[in-house]
Amino acid sequence: MTPPVIATDKLSRHGKVPVREAGLKAATTSLFKRTYTQPASWPNSRSMT
Repeated sequence: MTPPVIATDKLSRHGKVPVREAGLKAATTSLFKRTYTQPASWPNSRSMT
């Protein structure tokens, strides 16, 4: 077998998602002051072993 062309190790995925309440006031506030959360499906680091 031939070795792989690209080898990777310890890949991770980082991201943030804006969170806000429902309503016009919350939508307006969210334009200027955003709060973020990291989705539970995106762990901070994942080892590919």
